[in-house]
Amino acid sequence: MTPKGAVNGWWCSVCKETMFGIQVDEGVTPMMLGCQSTPGCKSMAVSMFYPDGLGVEVFEQIKYEWYRVPKKKIKNLIPEAQQHALQGGLFMRELTDVGRSLFPKGD
Repeated sequence: MTPKGAVNGWWCSVCKETMFGIQVDEGVTPMMLGCQSTPGCKSMAVSMFYPDGLGVEVFEQIKYEWYRVPKKKIKNLIPEAQQHALQGGLFMRELTDVGRSLFPKGD
């Protein structure tokens, strides 16, 4: 499981863009997901596997956060998503103040 505060990118070979996300909970994110970097891009973006040395400029590009669905709400998900959640899988949403609070503080 990847820890809270970890940042990863998913790179799309079609639009050549990377979408970045920060984890607000410990858990597991997908290796591939539908590209959301470029409007209209229907390709799959591939995980960069949490590369070391991401600079401050990456935090300016983070648009998404990965969160754990509360246990009481798992029963409301479709069966496949329930299984994902029960196995430690996280879900993506647009960046909130929760995710922003995990960004490194400037000097």
